[in-house]
Amino acid sequence: DGYDQKKEGGAVVLTDEQRSQAARFLVYQPPGGFGEWVAALRHAIGVARALSRILVVPPMLWEGDLGKPLNYSDVFDMDGLNRTSLNFVEWHRFKRLGIEPTTIVLLHTREPDLVASRDFFDAAGWDLVPVVHMVAQNVRADDYRRLYGGCSAQVIAFSHMYGSFDDATSAGADDAALYARALAGVAMGKPEVRRYATEIATRLRSETGRFTCVHLADLDEAVLSSHAPRAVSRDVAEPA
Repeated sequence: DGYDQKKEGGAVVLTDEQRSQAARFLVYQPPGGFGEWVAALRHAIGVARALSRILVVPPMLWEGDLGKPLNYSDVFDMDGLNRTSLNFVEWHRFKRLGIEPTTIVLLHTREPDLVASRDFFDAAGWDLVPVVHMVAQNVRADDYRRLYGGCSAQVIAFSHMYGSFDDATSAGADDAALYARALAGVAMGKPEVRRYATEIATRLRSETGRFTCVHLADLDEAVLSSHAPRAVSRDVAEPA
């Protein structure tokens, strides 16, 4: 039925036990920007590890568009996550299990632009699930275990993971190695994505001779701009 992933483009093998109430998941809303998405994933890894829950990896939302979710495995190699000790499953596979949280936790931080939201969950059909408001500033693994470690709910759903976990930025050697392995795939897209990006960069370099920002919005389109001054030396750009 598509849930036995066994390291094929996913990570966790969803057994009969995991389909039962014994399986406990951590779900969070994806941010719109890619940099924020990577930071949120890193934080979520730490929180899922602290709570001993299966991490649900959300899709990426280009420009925050809820109508255009893109599965992580559609673009990036899953090997980085596969080489961690975490159990995880991608959002689109998790949703097919037909389970949902009893409460959505709206996390509030001091980030002025980070407003607690539930839009992604509402669009996923969880619009009737009630919410609880929690502060998530300077929160560490022990805090998450104290606040949510005793939760018996099968699914814990957080409004975001960006800016809500401190251990990821002050990790010890073991945690740092875990994050490095987990995020290795983010630095290297699938071969077809790398080929597409290389083709665009090569064409723009030959046409403009300038530094160029390439925003890959999809595998068949890109938003291109080239406004950097010609005075910048191409010799400097070559190593990068």
